[in-house]
Amino acid sequence: MSALACGTALLFLLDASPSIERDQWALMVEGHARAVTSERVLDAVERDGLAVAVGAFAGTQEMLLEWRVLRTRIEAAEWAADLLQTHRTEDYGTRIGAALRWAGARLQQAPCGEWRVIDLVTDGEANSEPLDATAKARDALDEEGVRVNALAVGDDGSLGQFLVDNAVTPGGFVLQVATFQQVGRALVRKVSMEVGALVGHAERD
Repeated sequence: MSALACGTALLFLLDASPSIERDQWALMVEGHARAVTSERVLDAVERDGLAVAVGAFAGTQEMLLEWRVLRTRIEAAEWAADLLQTHRTEDYGTRIGAALRWAGARLQQAPCGEWRVIDLVTDGEANSEPLDATAKARDALDEEGVRVNALAVGDDGSLGQFLVDNAVTPGGFVLQVATFQQVGRALVRKVSMEVGALVGHAERD
C-alpha cells in the first residue's frame, strides 16, 4: 500500500444540539474513541490505513479534530486520546442537511481514502431548515460517491425511519439504540462495518 493511500476516509459527525446533555455528549465521544481502538477496527487500520476526522453540528458546524491518517495502533490510541480532550461549542437547532453539506466539503480535503464515508450520530430529526434540506444534501453526496450511514439514539422508531428516508445514501445503513448508554457498543459495530465491510471484511456478529 502506498504511503499516500488508505482504505477509507471517515468523517464522524456528532450531534451537538441542546437535546444532547453533557453526560450524553461524553458517552458519544468516548464511544467513538472506543470504536477506533477496538480490535476489529485496529485490524483495518493496520491493513488498509484510515483517514479520520471529527465534526460536530447543531445550527452550525465545527471541526473537532482535523484529518489524520492512522496506520498503527499507537497512532489510533493517540487519536483517541486527543478526541477525549475535545470540547463542543453549544448551539441551537438540528440542521442535518447543512451538516451533511458541510461534511461533504470537508471530505474533499481528506488526504486519502478509496471510500468516503460520513458517520452521523443524532438523537433528533432535522429542524431549523427546509423540510427537504436533508434529502437534497444526501442526494448530492450520493452523486459524488460519498456514503452516509447513521446511528439513531432514542426509543422512537420514527427517527430511524427519518434517517433512512432522508439522510442515508443507497447502500448505507442505520443502526438504532434506545439510550446513550448503548451508543459505545453500537459504534464499535458501526465503525467496524464501515472500515471492514467496504473492503470485504464485514463484521458478522
